[in-house]
Formats: sequence, structure tokens, C-alpha cells
Amino acid sequence: MSRHLFHSAVLLLLVVLCGTSGAAHAEGTIAGNVQMPQWVTLFLPGKTPVVPRDGFASKMRDWFFLPSIVSAGGVMVTLAEGQIELQSSD
Repeated sequence: MSRHLFHSAVLLLLVVLCGTSGAAHAEGTIAGNVQMPQWVTLFLPGKTPVVPRDGFASKMRDWFFLPSIVSAGGVMVTLAEGQIELQSSD
């Protein structure tokens, strides 16, 4: 029984020590030095160049659909479907 009680006490101590080590104290930071997020327009119809899958000449798109943003491993990627308005030659 005493061995079981000892292991339980050690486990509780380990949990308490690990649980309190995650808190960080921010010293010396001033609220005025924090940079606020800025609004950025990523997909501008007629202005955003799009490189096709074959990797050759980039073209401008007239519309963008289904925009999404993904962040993985410190790299941010934006994806969207682009459409070109067809000009009829009547």
C-alpha cells in the first residue's frame, strides 16, 4: 500500500510541476509596441497575376471564387478558383 501511495504522490507532483511550467510571463512589453493585423486584399479581379499549371505565361482573371487561406509550418498559402470572361467574336 505504501508503494502505491508513493507512486501516486510522485505522479501528482510531476503533473503539478509540468502543468505550471507552461505559463510565460511577459516582462517589458508595452501595449503600444504591438502591431495590429492589417486588411489585405489578395485576389483583385483584373490585377492579380495567375500562373497556370503548365507554368508558362501568367494571365489575369476576371473573377475569383472559393478563396481560402492555409497556414502550415510557418508558410501561409492562399488558394482560389479563377475565371476568365470569354470574348465572343461575332
